[in-house]
Amino acid sequence: MIKISPSSLHERHQCRRCIWIQYNHGWSWPWSAGLYPRFSALEENYVPTLNCCDVLNNFEADGPVTEAEWIGSKGLVQGRPLIGANSHGRGDVIIGGEFDLMATYAKNGIKSHAIIDAKTSGYKDFDALKKWAKKLGVTDWEDETELRAKYNRQYSEKYLPQLASYAYCMEFPASAANIAEYLEAEPEELWPKKPTKKRRRVPKDHDNPIAYEYVSAAGILMFGFEKNLELHGDKFHFTCASTYVELIEPQVETSSPDWMEIITPLAQNVCNIIAEPEMPPHDETCENCVNEREHQALLDG
Repeated sequence: MIKISPSSLHERHQCRRCIWIQYNHGWSWPWSAGLYPRFSALEENYVPTLNCCDVLNNFEADGPVTEAEWIGSKGLVQGRPLIGANSHGRGDVIIGGEFDLMATYAKNGIKSHAIIDAKTSGYKDFDALKKWAKKLGVTDWEDETELRAKYNRQYSEKYLPQLASYAYCMEFPASAANIAEYLEAEPEELWPKKPTKKRRRVPKDHDNPIAYEYVSAAGILMFGFEKNLELHGDKFHFTCASTYVELIEPQVETSSPDWMEIITPLAQNVCNIIAEPEMPPHDETCENCVNEREHQALLDG
């Protein structure tokens, strides 16, 4: 049985060597500084205390957003086994993890359940945005506002597979029997090979999963920490610029995108890599692989 986490479908995790090591040996590189999880926890706990309609409109959603309310946050979800994913003899391919925010709202008269993820990054000033545009050959912009919107869109779209995974799990939740089969599997039957904490990350109430008949929209709440730092009393404060990027526009009220169409090819790629008989070679585009080679060269030096 192969358990894939939604975050592992992000392009930063697509190094074949790193994926192979993670699933066949249960080890993975740390990918974020220690402060980022703390920032994320603050955002994810605070945002649901605010008026949902105000938040989505204030964060520049292409609105107007009306009748909005938060309907869940920080929930564990797991989906049914993916149909059509070939595990190469390793049993079912399942996907599951913990989402950030869930909301229901109406826009342009269409009611929608939306899965929303909060992401933290450094704030890019205009000069940094222009360097980004030059590097990628982005030329169709007239001012800073338009260029920033293009950058925000490009940054956010990388997380669509993660959001699609959560949406799939909500629309097609695993049954209690599915989850029991996963929890009762012998260690040698599981990938990753070191399940421990990840194996425990399943819905707590197996008979009452977090489920919605349709999840018809998806978006990213971006928090970009700015450079300025101010002293208030005996404490330093810094600010962050925020924006909401809607990746999937609300569908009609009773339908949603084909989330499996988004996630299945990526999940299949993971399965194909796991099944490779030998560890793939170093990837010169992977920072972790490059650092590993340089470190080994120093040791051998």
